[in-house]
Amino acid sequence: YHHDLEDDPKDNFNYRYAIEAYYSEENDETYYYLMLIPTFGSLSAKRQADVRDMVGMDETDTPNEIDVHDYGIQIIMGRENVKGQYDKSVVDKIASVVDVIDRMRGFYLDKAQNRLGSTGWDMLDDYINGNDFLKATLDRYDSSK
Repeated sequence: YHHDLEDDPKDNFNYRYAIEAYYSEENDETYYYLMLIPTFGSLSAKRQADVRDMVGMDETDTPNEIDVHDYGIQIIMGRENVKGQYDKSVVDKIASVVDVIDRMRGFYLDKAQNRLGSTGWDMLDDYINGNDFLKATLDRYDSSK
């Protein structure tokens, strides 16, 4: 996928979606997540260096989106908790709506990603342009007083 803003090309980036599932024996629930993951080439130079360092690669190697995700660079676009163990049919249902969610990604990126209120846009600006998402969140909070 590609996010393209003609009026602000610095915010253009490529990305993929990933679906993760975690089973909790304690709750007998499986937690399914749909995540937007910027491609390695779309990340800022600092973030690229951080990901390479985490996976033990040098500048000649290109980490993939799994490496980017494992570093912690992802935006949660949706979450579903389902009673019982992992069910592939749930993953298939999530996969079937990815294109619809992608067309509405701005709505999902507007949502808070943490308790501070950092939005998906704040996180992407950090990942892609190197602008600290915590500073952006706190600046927005300060300006609202």
